[in-house]
Amino acid sequence: MVIMTIHLDSLSLGGRLESLNVINCGIRDEGLAALGESLSRTSMYRFHAWGNHFGHMASTRFAELTERHPYLKDLDFAIHQVDGKLEAAAVSVA
Repeated sequence: MVIMTIHLDSLSLGGRLESLNVINCGIRDEGLAALGESLSRTSMYRFHAWGNHFGHMASTRFAELTERHPYLKDLDFAIHQVDGKLEAAAVSVA
């Protein structure tokens, strides 16, 4: 089990964190949703998180975030609507 604490709340738009890789870290839906909330206040451009549990909360949060975040464009997942619910899917990254 990986225990991880990430404090992004102190970063404002223009902060120094530009990239975060948390692939296969065992982060559950609540944790990913909280990360998504924190990322909305950063200038991060890369966030890789595939291999964690994208449930309803995280999928909803990242769907909203990717629509309006000015910089966050390099993701290793995409959120799609399938049969009326949001789901995450892996995408190929270079």
